[in-house]
Amino acid sequence: MQQVSTFFPFGPPVYLDKIEDKYIKEMTDALDIAYGDEEYDMRDRLAGRIDDQYEIMPLVSESCKGHIMQHAIQFMTDTGGDPTFMQQTEIDALWVNIQRYMELNPIHRHTGMFSFVIYLENELDRANAINNKFDNARGTELAGHLELRYGEEQYFNWTEYKLWPEKGMIIMFPSWVSHMVYPHYEKDKKRISVAGNIQQII
Repeated sequence: MQQVSTFFPFGPPVYLDKIEDKYIKEMTDALDIAYGDEEYDMRDRLAGRIDDQYEIMPLVSESCKGHIMQHAIQFMTDTGGDPTFMQQTEIDALWVNIQRYMELNPIHRHTGMFSFVIYLENELDRANAINNKFDNARGTELAGHLELRYGEEQYFNWTEYKLWPEKGMIIMFPSWVSHMVYPHYEKDKKRISVAGNIQQII
């Protein structure tokens, strides 16, 4: 694992690190198998207004899942929790979003203890992505970004954290944190992410 970064952009902690290249490849290969197969289609169960959403949990190795869990253990450790408690937890699913032109993942929350997003690919260049008529008109930099939200919107209170996705990155946060992904406006570009939750075994 790379240098760990757990920080507090607002109330809850956020964890940011890197996934090993071999597991990025493994999950990308799993997507190639699931792509277009109704057996793995997740559009009826996920929040995204996205054409291609697939479950890949059955297609990845225990080693890959274990690598993701090691990040969850580190997150727990960084925040002062008991890392041995993570022996009582598991990944509940791994689903892939292929986000294309104008597709949106609206604001939502997950179940479980922690939620994570892993980026398999991002063909967008940030400077080009935010150079669009909507961001330009308002002076914002939103297109293609993941946004986490927490707390009450008041003067001098930070309630948002925005992340530009890069290949190989993992972000993890408490599952109750509201989050969304803004659309982008480049017709020939896509961004591919894997998401899931860490939940207690019942």
